[in-house]
Amino acid sequence: MTIKAAVLATLLTAAPERASVGEPFWTHFGRVTESGSGELILIQLDANGDGRPEIFMAPKWTCGNGGCGWRVYSPTPDRRVLRYLGEAGFHMAGYRLSARTLTHCWHMSAGECAWGQYEFHRYRMRQLPGRSCPASDPDAGWCEKELAAIREWQRDRAPEPMWGTFSDEDPGVRRLKWVYRKLVPVDQTDVPDFDELVVANSGRE
Repeated sequence: MTIKAAVLATLLTAAPERASVGEPFWTHFGRVTESGSGELILIQLDANGDGRPEIFMAPKWTCGNGGCGWRVYSPTPDRRVLRYLGEAGFHMAGYRLSARTLTHCWHMSAGECAWGQYEFHRYRMRQLPGRSCPASDPDAGWCEKELAAIREWQRDRAPEPMWGTFSDEDPGVRRLKWVYRKLVPVDQTDVPDFDELVVANSGRE
């Protein structure tokens, strides 16, 4: 079995089923990401202002110059249960959060900036209409101002992304070793115990 197949199989079977509550986290994550292998990237950010950080997780294979495909989960009062909010696309260094709105703006090329927003409410994420900002646009100054605001927020307030890594000999997601960008180990108590989490069925708390 290839490492890619082994990782996907592990994602789909990593935790026992809790039918009365919902899907085990890894089962759900494996289903909504469809496929993939290698590293996972994690950002924890309280996007809806309830004091519990949302989980933004992306397989590294979804990441490119324009950003990553994040699967977004919101904690509930039951610390073991999450709600799935959907998928968001943005660069890990090209966003800022203000008043429950995540604004992202990133240069897709040397001559064009892509701008968009996501609004967060209790167990709901809504994507707002985006806008392209070509350098030839005489009104393009607003985009440069937004990029400056993003850089300031990233410097002063952004949570540091984490990478979940595993060796070829030990591909299971249960044994992910989380590190920061410069390979500094993450205190494991700062990472949710994903093996114990479940994703709530629709209509349940």
